[in-house]
Amino acid sequence: MRAALTREHEGVVVNATEEIIGWLAAQARQRTPKGDQKTVVLMDGQPSLWEAIDRHIPSEDRIEILDLLQVTPRLWEAAHLFHPGGSEAALEFVRDRVLRILQGEAGT
Repeated sequence: MRAALTREHEGVVVNATEEIIGWLAAQARQRTPKGDQKTVVLMDGQPSLWEAIDRHIPSEDRIEILDLLQVTPRLWEAAHLFHPGGSEAALEFVRDRVLRILQGEAGT
């Protein structure tokens, strides 16, 4: 297990996301030296994480999985912008979006 915080080191800002994603990419290359296997990337929807992955692992070399447990609360927040809490309409809004995500219709 590995973790990092963005910090200053010897007068230089070390970006934690870049550090960790770079380390993960290096681990993936080390564990598949022939490059014949894809890297599974499981993350939430935070754009900076996906942008970092794009810089370190080519899209054709990875299988992307959006963590549904991280996304679902945000879907409820969005549903409640359009529909009252506890309403059938809010439930249907979330149900529809979850099914679309599971069918691969999720975008950025």
